[in-house]
Amino acid sequence: MKNRGKWLWMAGILCVTIAGCGKEDVLPENAETWQSSETASESKEKGKIPEKTDIEGSETPGMQVTEEDNLQKGLIFADLATLQYEFCSGAGAWSTDFTIEKDGSFSGAYHDTDMGVTGDGYPNGTMYYSRFSGHFTDLTQVDEYTYEMSLSDISYQDTVGDTEIIDGVYYIYTDAYGLEGTDTFRIYLPGTPKERLTEEEWFWIAVGNESETELTMMVIVNEPNEYAIYSYDRPAPVEEAQGIYNSLLRYNEELIQELQNATTQQEMDDITAQMFRNSDDSLNRIWHIVKYNSDETEFAQILEEQKSWITEKEAAAEQIRAVDGSSTEMDVNISLNDLTEERCRVLLEYLKDL
Repeated sequence: MKNRGKWLWMAGILCVTIAGCGKEDVLPENAETWQSSETASESKEKGKIPEKTDIEGSETPGMQVTEEDNLQKGLIFADLATLQYEFCSGAGAWSTDFTIEKDGSFSGAYHDTDMGVTGDGYPNGTMYYSRFSGHFTDLTQVDEYTYEMSLSDISYQDTVGDTEIIDGVYYIYTDAYGLEGTDTFRIYLPGTPKERLTEEEWFWIAVGNESETELTMMVIVNEPNEYAIYSYDRPAPVEEAQGIYNSLLRYNEELIQELQNATTQQEMDDITAQMFRNSDDSLNRIWHIVKYNSDETEFAQILEEQKSWITEKEAAAEQIRAVDGSSTEMDVNISLNDLTEERCRVLLEYLKDL
């Protein structure tokens, strides 16, 4: 649960568990995404100031932002899009992770794991979880160190309060810890004096901050709750997508091993359904990266190809369903998974060429 005394959930397990929660098989043009604490643990180089981006969101070499640049040109959402954001205590089994895109849209996930809370049907523990997306707007400068932005809207993939069991884990869907309780967020730039933050706000970022007197990273603050959300460098788009794809293959390989040891058709159906959920979730996340890192002409072409691919995928599933049998559900799941894995690979290749 949300307390400062818990140890960090192992990043690899977290990546595997959350990746298997995708449920919707839809055109992922508004797909949501999340950033795991695995990336956070590997990339704790806090952004001193994000690099400037052009209007398409690609990095502009040699355009390192300074405090003077911010005073003259102002911080924009494209700058915020160069970072990832995480709210956690630094010593707990929970975190809220999200990214912001150049149009102010954001998406991410919150998780809080309790391995000790088990029960009938969920021997692998309990997960408090939410996948969310929304929009920040009205990014305005307050003073030389401070900006404000408004939370225009936030929505959840799963209804808050609902529960279900997935892969032996009891999921309780909740709101995004750290983003609740206000519609106005403050952004403090690197160089902000420590005294600008309250003692409680400073607590949340003190472990990763490299100075005891001022901020060395960009921080988003939820003032009513005294929450501080720290930032660190976001990987390049192709690196981010490659990480998602690699995790997809690793997790599905583990599920294939489980499938080989399954003894009932129901077990086989459940395992293959989990494989497809994993690949579908990964597809949505990679699609999100493609959407925000391709120009209008490129994206229009990729979108048309995506629509055609969905039609072909659904037709393949219907063809299998037409042959009714005890293994039909498993066969459909395997087909959908294989096609979706391959589509993830194709989208990754698009990113390599952009």
